[in-house]
Amino acid sequence: MGSETFDYRLDLPSTWPPKGHPKPPFGPSALEIMRSCPLRSCFDASDGYERRLGFAARIGTVFHRTIQSFYEQPIPKNQKQQIAEEARQHFLIEYQKQIAESAKHPRERGLPIDQTRVDRAIEAIIAEALRINQEGFIYSSKSLQGRMDKQTVISPFQTEVIPNVEVEVPVNSGDGILSGRIDRVEHRRNETWLFDYKSAIRDDLPGRYERQLQLYAYMWNKTRNEWPTEAHVLYPLTGSVHRVPISEEICQQIYKDTVLLITQVEEASTRSELAIPGDTCQICDFRPWCQPFWKWQSQDASLTSALEKATLGFEGEIKEIGVVNYNWRLLISWRNSIITLKIPQERFPQLKNAKIGTKIRVLDSNLRGLRHQPQAQITEISELFIIIG
Repeated sequence: MGSETFDYRLDLPSTWPPKGHPKPPFGPSALEIMRSCPLRSCFDASDGYERRLGFAARIGTVFHRTIQSFYEQPIPKNQKQQIAEEARQHFLIEYQKQIAESAKHPRERGLPIDQTRVDRAIEAIIAEALRINQEGFIYSSKSLQGRMDKQTVISPFQTEVIPNVEVEVPVNSGDGILSGRIDRVEHRRNETWLFDYKSAIRDDLPGRYERQLQLYAYMWNKTRNEWPTEAHVLYPLTGSVHRVPISEEICQQIYKDTVLLITQVEEASTRSELAIPGDTCQICDFRPWCQPFWKWQSQDASLTSALEKATLGFEGEIKEIGVVNYNWRLLISWRNSIITLKIPQERFPQLKNAKIGTKIRVLDSNLRGLRHQPQAQITEISELFIIIG
């Protein structure tokens, strides 16, 4: 199903299980998705599922593509104010591209825009543009693979204390399993430092970010025949930096664990055994079609716990449906409770295809009120799907 035919109807027999299978080479980010839930990787490799990227993910794409634009089309040397304005324009161009792309996806229409995140990203982009403009860089073209000789840094301000800098550096594991591009590599005196940019607004360092950079260090060794000296995760939107341990022993073990994970996914006999329902479901846009998720949701014996988990999604059968003053009013049977849902008609126009007895799935809503007669509170990110098969 493409975006142009998507209508919030779920034909379960034709969409479960996902037919695709993740194939190498894998990037470190894709491997972390596989690690959190291998089934999600199978969905990601399959056709027929309408995707939904959050606004934060869109801004992350804008940030990285804006940085890349500085390398492909360097900003001319100017006064700081001119550089800042040029950087801002680069950002806005990429931002409008992502807004236009988001508008093509029905599940993303109406998602709230986080202007604070946009403003922070612009500030970080300007700071990075000023740094790049002063320090210079070596841009590793997309066609360039394998070992590269160090080149002269592109900067009129070069001195002994400014490191040679490579950006968007292609690396791989040499065995066809891993490949990726390192955001930034600094060659200091007899040292090589790796940097990975993350557009998250946070100050802690999740384990998944550490593992990604450790795999980049492993690939750097296989591509350049040397081990990097240091590695750092940068949060440009908050200004924080975290050092990541990259000893040869640690990186080798992470690689072995990764190969084992890939093997387990390849040898799984069913898709269901690849599912790891839980916290990772909060950020998974394949929930509407994921049968292990809905099975997990239905098995909770505690009503209190079930009400909390229902925020991720609940499935029920329509007992009453009607329109009052241009608002849908539904009574939905869920477990041993009756959920009331009231919402303007234009919010969920797909309900015109529903009737008494229709089963629906509601995502990202809160159930409030009496335990056995809760009301579904619909927000800007809530979704409603109609089960037709």
